[in-house]
Order: sequence, then structure tokens, then C-alpha cells
Amino acid sequence: MGANTSWKDQGLWVTPMRWAIYAVSSTFLGLGIYTSWLAIDNWRWKRNMDLSTVQFLAPETVSIITQSKGDTSITEVFVKQATQEARKKSLATDADFVAMAGKLQQLKTALGKESINKMEYDGYCIDFDFKPGGELLSPRVVIQKAQSLGLMVNDLGNNRYRLQPYAGL
Repeated sequence: MGANTSWKDQGLWVTPMRWAIYAVSSTFLGLGIYTSWLAIDNWRWKRNMDLSTVQFLAPETVSIITQSKGDTSITEVFVKQATQEARKKSLATDADFVAMAGKLQQLKTALGKESINKMEYDGYCIDFDFKPGGELLSPRVVIQKAQSLGLMVNDLGNNRYRLQPYAGL
């Protein structure tokens, strides 16, 4: 490489380009491996939680879960069973109407909404929608505000939402 070498000379850039390609390729390969590891670790964590939880379920419940090929996770069934057992003993739970209505009021106030149009409580969660009028909130805004309050809200579509109990535990 002499003083006469031009920056436009392609031979000058062969080695740096090769190293740049190696660096970018190894970065994407590393991200792919890391993402795969996270997905496998998430699956393993869920499986371990389900295996730990299933030992506390009633035998009838376990047989119903194994016979049905639904999307219901063992952890969700355990939480519902524990809630039912607490209610049988007249203990307050996070899924009771009073607790859920308080959380819904907290969310409504934080969003600056005046009132709820419709609310359905099924003994475990509350499905609701806001009264039309005023500023229409996007589902993303409602979910983010709920998460900032430590609540779990799912978008059901058509301006309907589901408030889940036991969020933030």
C-alpha cells in the first residue's frame, strides 16, 4: 500500500468488507440463537410451572384437563380451583366482584373515562366496554395504562376488554 493508493480502489476494501460481513453475520446468528434460547426457556418455565401446579389439583380436575384438548393451562385451572376453595371458606379473593370493581374503577379514573357502558362479571373476571363519546382510546393505550397500574387487561375487540384477577402477583 503506497501513497498512490486511492480510496476508490476495490482491492483496498476487500478485507474490511469481508470482516464487516463476518461481524454482521455473527451478530444475526447470535441474536437468532439467543431468541431461540429464550423461546425454549419460556416453554421450559411454563412446563415446570404446570408440573409443579398439577400436584395441587384435585384428581377430577386433572382428568378433565387431560381429556380436553383445550387451550386452558394447568396454572389457570389451579388459580380458579384455589379461588373456588377460598370462596367456600368465605375468604376474600382478588377475583371477587368488590376487588375487581375497585380495580376497574381505578383503571377508569386513570384513563379519564366517565363511565362504563356494559360490564359482565362471570365470577372470575370482568368483561367491560366504555361508554361511547369523548376521546376514543386505542386498545394499546388501555392495556399500557392497565399494566402501569399493575392490572391485566385483554383486548376482546370492538372496544371490549377483559380485566383479569391476580395480576402483578
